[in-house]
Amino acid sequence: MDQSTSNQPLPDDVYVFPASFGQQRLWFLNELEPDSSFYNIPLVARIKGALKHDVLRLVVNEIVARHEALRTTFASENGELVQHVAPVADVPLNDRRRSPTLW
Repeated sequence: MDQSTSNQPLPDDVYVFPASFGQQRLWFLNELEPDSSFYNIPLVARIKGALKHDVLRLVVNEIVARHEALRTTFASENGELVQHVAPVADVPLNDRRRSPTLW
């Protein structure tokens, strides 16, 4: 969840905001137990029929464009937790049918 502050400048189209109290709390808990999956909610869906990869790519990109939380990372700047909201960008999807292993 946390990304260390680097000396590299951020692109002009990345917005930086202070983290909310709730975000600070989750970050703190993640610092205490780094690889915990406590706040993850697993979900599996079986899709029957032919998958239209171009439609899936469009849908995923639209969801990411609408929800800044999916484009947000966290960093510590001057001892304060901040959120970096990245600009809308194309989300790459890997076609696992061509992969020797599924995962």
